[in-house]
Order: sequence, then structure tokens, then C-alpha cells
Amino acid sequence: MAATIKNPYGLHPETGELVHVGEVPKGLDCGCICPACKSPLQAKKGDKRAHHFAHHNVPECASGLQTTLHLLGKEILATADHFSLPAVPFRTDAFHAVLAPAQTVEIDTVVLEQRLEDIIPDIILTSGGRKLMVEIAVTHFVDAVKEEKIKKLGISALEIFVDPKIPDFLDYERLQRLVLDDLDSKLWIYNAQAAAVEKDIEKYLRRVIEIRKVVEGYGHERLHGGRIFNCPVSSYKTRRGIPYVDFMSCVYCQGSRLVPCNN
Repeated sequence: MAATIKNPYGLHPETGELVHVGEVPKGLDCGCICPACKSPLQAKKGDKRAHHFAHHNVPECASGLQTTLHLLGKEILATADHFSLPAVPFRTDAFHAVLAPAQTVEIDTVVLEQRLEDIIPDIILTSGGRKLMVEIAVTHFVDAVKEEKIKKLGISALEIFVDPKIPDFLDYERLQRLVLDDLDSKLWIYNAQAAAVEKDIEKYLRRVIEIRKVVEGYGHERLHGGRIFNCPVSSYKTRRGIPYVDFMSCVYCQGSRLVPCNN
């Protein structure tokens, strides 16, 4: 289906910029090449069909349209002043939560294809002092290897899917809305906020297990119904005149790391 969509964009060989077929003379005088295979293009500007580019004396290449959409997406972000972010979900087996709602942020700086250690993101945005990596996905998506490299960098990253089978996306304003404002097309590859929460939860669970092992050695005379009686650190409640703390207090208690609780 994508092969029937005519590409209205060619690449100017000297500037390396995309140009619309409406901006150039017809035929080979357009002076453009294919964004993908770099073969010469001719501008088809007849009266019956929509104006478009076609390869000259060679078969149409399979990736010209996809490369065009990828380049257009980066071009749109390079000059944008805002960007809409999808909500940041957080899921565990026990609960689901939204750490941050969908929001639109102002863009401070944009850098295209700058190397970060051993990966080269399509775009690096900066907003409010925070970096965000953006990948434009047309036919090639971020694989597991690159995802792991992104996680090691600790920089939030998301992917924008541009479907090459939808001809409307070759309309610049429509593609601009998709890249900048649409939320359904965006997916978090890695989110630093969610990763920090996950790390805190893992730390908390390790602490629970650690305290539980200590508490289980107290015996029934000091442990009853989730209460720990005669705590040597801080017993701020009483039951029938006997001081106690709740088990959850032990999880957050720094003193329990220093004072032998089995005295």
C-alpha cells in the first residue's frame, strides 16, 4: 500500500534539505535526489495526478518514503518551541499509578543526531534543564539492545511512530501536529522518573525483608499482630501499659540498623 503513495519531497544535494515538489521546476531541472538511495529525481507536475517526485531511469526505491518521513520529523522538531509529553505510567503486580499527567513543555534547545557514548539519538531536546531523547520510528523501532543503552545513560527517551501507510502524514501541517501535539503516537522507551520510583520501591522491599527476618526472631512475647513490644529504639505507643511500635515503623527506622533489636 505504501508503494502507491507518491512522494512530494526530494532532497537538495547541496544543502541536504528536503524540498517540496511545489518549490522546484518540473522534470530533471528540479535538481533533486532521492532522500534514501540518492538517485536523481524528476518532478512530475502534470495536470492529471498530484505533483510528486519520481526516480529517473531507475526503479522506485523501497525506502524513499520512509526516509522522507523520518527526515521531516526531525526537521519539525528542530524548529519547534513546544512538545507534548504522554503521561508517565507506573505498573507493578500490586498497583497501577500515573506518576505524571500528559503535559506540553517548552523546548529550550534541540540537537540532532549527537552522539551520547555509543548511541546517536535522532533528537535531544532540553526543557527546563532536563534532557529528553526522541526517536522517530517509521519502519525501524528501538530494539532491546539500544533500549538497554538508553537505560544506562539514565536519560528519558520516547519514540514517535509515523505510519508510512497514511498519506496524510506527507502533509507538513498534519505531520507537525502528529510529532508535536499528538499523544497516541508517542511511547516512553525509558522514563527517569519511573526508574527512580522503581528503584525506591526495590530499596523499600529489601528493607522490609531485612526487618522481617529480624522481627521473626523475636518470638511471640515481643511480636503480636504486627506490633513489636519493648522496642529499644522508639516505643511511642502503649497497649495495656506495654510500649510498642508498628512493624512498618521498623522499615523506616534508621536506629534499628544500629541498635540490636533482639535485646
